[in-house]
Amino acid sequence: MAGKVNPTPWRTPSFWLKLAGGLLGLAGIVFVALRLIEYQDELSQHALPASFWAVLAFLSVVYGLSNSLLAIGWASLLRSRKAVVETNRVISIYATSQLGKYIPGNIFQFAGRHALGLAAGLPNGALAASAALELVFLALGGLALSLTAGQHLLPAWPGFWFVVAAAALTAIIAIAVGRFAGRSATTAFASYFAFLAVSGICFAAVFVSLTGGMPSAAGLAYLAGAYVLAWLLGLVTPGAPAGLGIRETVLTVLLAGMAPASIIILAVLASRLVTVAGDILFFAAGQATGMTSMRRHGGLENRAPRS
Repeated sequence: MAGKVNPTPWRTPSFWLKLAGGLLGLAGIVFVALRLIEYQDELSQHALPASFWAVLAFLSVVYGLSNSLLAIGWASLLRSRKAVVETNRVISIYATSQLGKYIPGNIFQFAGRHALGLAAGLPNGALAASAALELVFLALGGLALSLTAGQHLLPAWPGFWFVVAAAALTAIIAIAVGRFAGRSATTAFASYFAFLAVSGICFAAVFVSLTGGMPSAAGLAYLAGAYVLAWLLGLVTPGAPAGLGIRETVLTVLLAGMAPASIIILAVLASRLVTVAGDILFFAAGQATGMTSMRRHGGLENRAPRS
């Protein structure tokens, strides 16, 4: 009896899905490289000390590592939808597709992730649901953290109470998510919240490095919350690639009393360089993780996507 004939790789659905996801990732690399060159050129026009560049390099590594929290959150969302996932494979897919956020349109990171997820055999329904839930959880986490920036509207109130309000709202959201969506969804929300917190702290560190003054703990929380609020508004603004232009406008308003507008814009620019460099580092780490996963399983899988 004749043996089973395997289809040529390019005739399988997984091949075209991987190709589509890979091309979106490649386009993301092009756009992120252009952004990196642009930000570096603009920063080089300022007489910044070597110590500041060292701080940016360190924060880029921190931010790159924090991106793994997003991948862990996505893996947890997939598990909450009963999908069987391998953490290394998920990190590789997320890292490859994440650069798509720099492509104008604000949707290509999700499109690339969906295509690569289908190629890896993940269920279509779980992928679609996880993308929607990710946006919801990021928005909820961003809303909670943004409460620390409430001092802008109520300056007479002690900053401590805004931190308490943010912590209380975060706890309420986490409990509600666990009650209605399960433990895996709670893990996802916690991961997204932690990523946003690290992002806010990175911006606060950049701002403090530029101004040279160390604010109080409530002041640092305000800086982090203001950044997260600006990030959140950029996230929900249609067509703004990675919130381009939105953060600058919002932060110029929120931080007007803490530094001149030129310093605020410089801080936003430097923080963008940190995020871009961090995303590139995460992309590189994701490729290494993906190759490790493939070697462990003896090569690429060519499973048909599931509904």
